[in-house]
Amino acid sequence: MASLPSALASVPWNHNSHYYDFILSRLPTSRGKALDVGCGEGDFAVMLGPHCEEVDAIDLDHWAIQFAREHYADLDHVRFHLGSFLQYPFRDSHYDFICMISSLHHMDLEKAIAKATDLLRTGGVLFILGCYRESGLTDFIYGSAAIPLNMIYSLLRGPKQEGVIEMVTAPATSTMGQIRKEMHRLLPGHVFRRHLFWRYSVEWRKT
Repeated sequence: MASLPSALASVPWNHNSHYYDFILSRLPTSRGKALDVGCGEGDFAVMLGPHCEEVDAIDLDHWAIQFAREHYADLDHVRFHLGSFLQYPFRDSHYDFICMISSLHHMDLEKAIAKATDLLRTGGVLFILGCYRESGLTDFIYGSAAIPLNMIYSLLRGPKQEGVIEMVTAPATSTMGQIRKEMHRLLPGHVFRRHLFWRYSVEWRKT
């Protein structure tokens, strides 16, 4: 496997990067082309690079895409696109792997899922790491358990990297129950997992 760029030698820990290795473990056998939706500064898109022949990554944030293009300019097979995922003219049935890391709640869920499934080749995998709005006892228990772990991981991984862009974020508005209901409707046969650090994941393979 090819080595990662030196710029990724110490990816700062956060609630998303905590799951990067897990997401990489869910890559399909066929790994020709991958798409990272809501790529931010490009950390995970670059991590996909050694595993895939081509990687496309897209984000609406101009400064984040500029940062990614400047820092990873030597990676010819990783391309960073500025724009809206829902409006960008990607080719249908083109990708073996599509990931959405804490980006789905920034879009219309049904439209985003529909476009992602159209872009996947048969046998391709859609992986979503998402955020949810806490509601109910189970969410409270998971959230309470994550608080001390969040402090420990933050201390162990040290201060934030210099030069990292502060991304525009928005709180999730859908509860876990609402999200699960929509996923059952839109992605039959998916695998749903609840995670610590206020995250869930959805894994779906196109047949």
